[in-house]
Amino acid sequence: MCKKLAEKELFLPSIDPIEFFGPNNVKFKFVQSKFPKLKIMSRGNMLKAVGSDNELQRLDDFLTLIFWHIDKYHSITLQQLERIALGKRMHLIFKKRMEMFWFLVRVEIKSQLEHPIKKLW
Repeated sequence: MCKKLAEKELFLPSIDPIEFFGPNNVKFKFVQSKFPKLKIMSRGNMLKAVGSDNELQRLDDFLTLIFWHIDKYHSITLQQLERIALGKRMHLIFKKRMEMFWFLVRVEIKSQLEHPIKKLW
């Protein structure tokens, strides 16, 4: 049984295409390397990707962050692309830390409510 592959077309927003693709397509090749299960092609200001729905959604999220960064700062480096690529994992770690922080805050508030500090005056 053969799985049907999905196809998605993405258009570059009003950003400098040279900033997205990089010299000799270095930045675009980096994006392609982060999604080995997808076939990603470019033609002008259009990107076409073929693969599973989950991978296409991950690519869409990744490109959205890249486009936002280029739009805001007017450039992006390979190091910044690498940080964005790691961003999902970093976001999950941050989320877990924040959940633990708020859990501890709730425990502290609950303990203060159950055992209030007596005022001396």
